[in-house]
Amino acid sequence: MRIGALAVALTAVISGATTAGCGGEPGAAPTTSAVANSGEPDGGYDVGRLTSATGIFPDGVKVTQMPKETLSREQADQRAGLYGSIPMTYDPPDCRALADPFQMSEGSEVAGIRSAQPPSIVVMASRAKIGDPDWVVGPECQKVNVTSPQGVSKAGYERIPGPAIDGVTTLGTRAQLQSGGGSETRTLYTFVAVLSPQTSVMIQGSENPDQLKAMLVKSVAAIRG
Repeated sequence: MRIGALAVALTAVISGATTAGCGGEPGAAPTTSAVANSGEPDGGYDVGRLTSATGIFPDGVKVTQMPKETLSREQADQRAGLYGSIPMTYDPPDCRALADPFQMSEGSEVAGIRSAQPPSIVVMASRAKIGDPDWVVGPECQKVNVTSPQGVSKAGYERIPGPAIDGVTTLGTRAQLQSGGGSETRTLYTFVAVLSPQTSVMIQGSENPDQLKAMLVKSVAAIRG
């Protein structure tokens, strides 16, 4: 069971509410200063540090904290939302990961913070029980289109640069989400920082991509302690 940013985005389009919860030239490869690799199994990262890092949000923004928890199979299935229960079509199929670069699964430790007022911003960190060696989306994947059955909702994902963070691989996407047969369209930005094959941090919002990137940098610093 793999769930992540796509579940958040498409569930939001169909239900009309965000459930979880990049400026720059399109077509860029992930920003990589170096691959995170320490002597400890996963760098000793504690995703729970993110919950108390309320200072990553702009002054005056009210936030809701999401304390660290370990996902059970039931929780993982619930968080998968529509992604786990409705078959989506990906074009091209090999670039599915571009629409879902942030992963959570059964046994993952997760924590985060979200805005308690508009605009919606969600910051989450996940430490998987078992590392995924294929966590970097290949440079050949620059765009992917996702369609739900009968075309009820559609999403077009375009790769954009993530922020430069020393020792971390980052990735950004800009998605155009359509619902109501194309009558409603909104933009969603997702930025992911991969600290190790097990630990990653995601921020997602619909406005001000430069601000989101700056917040991701602060989020990574909080996880590192």
